[in-house]
Amino acid sequence: FNFFKLNSFLLISSPIFFFFGLSFVFGFKSVELSQQKIFNIELYDLIIYFVNFIYYTLINIYIYREKKLQYAR
Repeated sequence: FNFFKLNSFLLISSPIFFFFGLSFVFGFKSVELSQQKIFNIELYDLIIYFVNFIYYTLINIYIYREKKLQYAR
């Protein structure tokens, strides 16, 4: 389980998560599916907001940890 705590895992997993999130929307090539309303917001917007939030959060955590390690040296 130590691998999941490494910075390299964050750097590797963030674009993979981004790819899978966008493939849920674009993989079906259905305009009706992406325009479906959920919680008064379109499915496309909901998935994009969620995926972008997670993607940039993981990238920011990676940057924070790398800077913290750099200053510790």
